[in-house]
Amino acid sequence: MAAIVTRHWSVFLPNKHAIRETAPHKLILRCVLGDLLLDLSDADYPGSAGMVTVDVTVLAGWVELRVPHDWEVLAGRVDLTAGVRFVGDVNSESTEVDDDLGDSDEPEDTEARRHRVVLNVQGWASRVIVSRAHSPDSSLPGAEPPASS
Repeated sequence: MAAIVTRHWSVFLPNKHAIRETAPHKLILRCVLGDLLLDLSDADYPGSAGMVTVDVTVLAGWVELRVPHDWEVLAGRVDLTAGVRFVGDVNSESTEVDDDLGDSDEPEDTEARRHRVVLNVQGWASRVIVSRAHSPDSSLPGAEPPASS
């Protein structure tokens, strides 16, 4: 059984974490004067979660969140940032995402709804990067070739 909440830290030194089983419902990332990479590219989406929440606190460092190619990353609460540079593919149509997501006109069983990640960031003088794993049918280096029958 996967954890519901996990915490990952980086203080002064680089730290890398890879989750290869089912992702937790909530991830808490803290980075102070360091580098933190959280790799979810091989993780399974938790079926019982309406969304995965990633809370990031970063002070004068950088945090990279690597997700599978079919997970949608949404900007949640990002108001408490000063000098934080955001890099990567984050949907920022709204600055806040409701916790229950009940206001959406989108059907509940769509792929995007099942693979939604909400990114909440607070920090100062830092960088937050969202990167994606290559699609399995991609011809780019590092992508897994499709399984043949």
